[in-house]
Amino acid sequence: MMKGRMVDERRFKVSGEGRNAPALEGEWSGAAAVEKLVWSEGRKTTPLVTSALAPSGKHEGAVDTGLRGAIGKSAVRAQLKREGQRLTGYYRYARSRDDLTLAGTVEAQSGRFDLVETLGGKTTGRMRGVFLDDTHLAGDWESPDGARTQPMWLTFARPLPQVLTLAGGVKIIPRHEERTIRPSCTEEKNYPEFDGLADRKAQAALNQQLVPEQPVAGDGTRTTDAQRCEGAEADRPYWFNADYTVTSTKHAGLVGLSLGGDEYTGGAHGIGVSTCSVVELATGKLVSLHTLLTPGAREALSRLATEKLRKEHGVTDLTEANFFESEIKAGDRPDLCLYDDHVTLHFGSYEVAPYVMGHPEVSLTFAEVRPLVQKTPLTEAALR
Repeated sequence: MMKGRMVDERRFKVSGEGRNAPALEGEWSGAAAVEKLVWSEGRKTTPLVTSALAPSGKHEGAVDTGLRGAIGKSAVRAQLKREGQRLTGYYRYARSRDDLTLAGTVEAQSGRFDLVETLGGKTTGRMRGVFLDDTHLAGDWESPDGARTQPMWLTFARPLPQVLTLAGGVKIIPRHEERTIRPSCTEEKNYPEFDGLADRKAQAALNQQLVPEQPVAGDGTRTTDAQRCEGAEADRPYWFNADYTVTSTKHAGLVGLSLGGDEYTGGAHGIGVSTCSVVELATGKLVSLHTLLTPGAREALSRLATEKLRKEHGVTDLTEANFFESEIKAGDRPDLCLYDDHVTLHFGSYEVAPYVMGHPEVSLTFAEVRPLVQKTPLTEAALR
């Protein structure tokens, strides 16, 4: 638990126990509002609040949001759902393989909350604190026996995906990295990490493949940070985001993934890209379905896509629906995405239509796809 005192009428300081314990120093501006708040650990100081915040009970309705911050010196991300006075959710330390469950209450007027933390039904800690405003909360984390406490600071952020546990105990763990490359130029990576595969060496190789890499320049080389950030300004910040979606988990021994992201490096808008793959859990291999197409399958895919898009848009010539050509061409590496009950043929920005039309997709039944792929254990399991 953190304890402290008022330094004068406006300034306060609270800290944990011990010589080098973290401390919070702040300043009240009146009406119970925090105007300044600084977190210090040894010689390192981090400004947390630079404008007035007040304990708030504004969120009396339902709220479901992500958070990020720290408990003591450890970085954490969380997801909290508020329904009236009930507060539930989960959180995870940066390199943890498990979500810790949270359940408790929040006072509507004061914004004070009390949460019990559990793992596998066993109490592993407790959080108490207050919502300072719409985007910040602060408090303490306490061990089950009350012997250890750590200061806690969280600010609202993007949603936190849960750890996904598959049949057989295999886990898909969401990983997150972000950095400021230079002022007005940032990078954020969200990617899956697999744990629990029988072949640990194959698992390590798979996870390495899933970490997003630096973008490739026109000459085929990886771009440098300096190249990526050239031209970024305060009124025109550049950003690079990598993300993923688990598209399927219901096919025995297989997981469907969509890997991609978007970036902005000047111009009218950002550009998004994505590709789909299937993970074979037994081997740890990352397989693109287009590599399993039979000779002539691309022409058949093109005909199917053209027919379905004409029907969807109510035209006989796709140029009437703003596509670039009257007929769709699937290309050399068609992006086929495996879902629980169908396969999607996905097209990127500008591939078959203008940017304003987004990423056109064509849904295909398993019966339509089976004649187009080689007969392998993977396709047999995926398309049954």
